[in-house]
Amino acid sequence: MKFAHFIKNNKDEISNEWVEFAQDNICGINELQPKEVRDHIKQMLDTIVKSMEASQTEA
Repeated sequence: MKFAHFIKNNKDEISNEWVEFAQDNICGINELQPKEVRDHIKQMLDTIVKSMEASQTEA
C-alpha cells in the first residue's frame, strides 16, 4: 500500500491521534477547540497526499 493511500484511508484516525498528541505536547494548542485542531490536520494531510500523488519533475 502506498503511503498516500494509507493516509487517505486512515485520515480520521490519524487526525484523532494528532489531536491527543498536540494537546499533551504543544504549548498553546489548548486555546483551540479539538475540532479546530482536527480540521487543520485534515487540511495538512490532504495537502500532503495531493503533493505525494502529483507527478514529480526532475530537477
